[in-house]
Amino acid sequence: MHQSRTHHPIPRPPGQAIGCNRWFCAGSYRRARYDAIIDEGWRANLQPAATRTSGHRSGRQRRSKAANLLARLDNHRDEVLRFATDLRVPFDNNQAERDIRMAKLQQKISGSWRTLPGAQRFCRIRSYVATTRKQQVGVLAALRRVFEGDPWLPAAAGPNRARPGWGMLTIMSSRARRLRRPLTAVPPPTTPPPGEAASAAAGIQALVERIQAGELDDALAVLAAAITERQQLLAAAHAIITRASLRVGDRVRINHRARPLYLHGRVGTVAGFYGQNVIVRLDEPVGRFVTGELRCPPLALDRQARKP
Repeated sequence: MHQSRTHHPIPRPPGQAIGCNRWFCAGSYRRARYDAIIDEGWRANLQPAATRTSGHRSGRQRRSKAANLLARLDNHRDEVLRFATDLRVPFDNNQAERDIRMAKLQQKISGSWRTLPGAQRFCRIRSYVATTRKQQVGVLAALRRVFEGDPWLPAAAGPNRARPGWGMLTIMSSRARRLRRPLTAVPPPTTPPPGEAASAAAGIQALVERIQAGELDDALAVLAAAITERQQLLAAAHAIITRASLRVGDRVRINHRARPLYLHGRVGTVAGFYGQNVIVRLDEPVGRFVTGELRCPPLALDRQARKP
């Protein structure tokens, strides 16, 4: 039988008023609260004394499902509480489950894998693609560099790499915890003087002529990757700005960027938000959207002027 542990009162941080439920950064206080909860769980799940009867083998007493879960939480305390001390660690393991989902689906289909080298190649490719997405790198650009003999590799995390402190603690989802390119990389639009605008246009025209003449054939891949990366960055910034400008109740029209095509031109009302997408309630149900509600990316919506 598991021996019940001695219950110790939870230490209160200095200056903490009774009844205040603020978030504290003191690791000892969090660990003491966790220990108190585990002790209370063991007291509520005491195992009966093992009794030996004739014909039954002696061994470890069978425990309930609650006791088994409690034992895991007791034996792996550091792992359970790691998200509270290292903000780089998410609260759940949903990302890990999503990463292995494609491998499990591949096992279910009729083709699956016939050889071990084929399975290893599949896992290597999936791992590379998943890493590029988490590092906010274009997948096509990264794969193009692989075939060019210059594969993209993530930067090594050194010991001096900046880590978020408790003073930077904010409420954010696991998707928002991923490394993102800072929006400051997109400068605000400015209107250059007439002379500079003409000079910039002449420089662009000269660059286009050199590309058409074949003088930059060796650098086409680098130019294409840079242009694609810049377009993706501008699109992401534009999507964030558009998402922030919308409010619940705004009238919107679905533009040509939405799929399926029969949604083009449909009018609806902003009903809410789901992550980076906008929930739109159409004036009339259409197609497979029988409820009249759908989630759209911000760039697929054009806000209409409010009627006076």
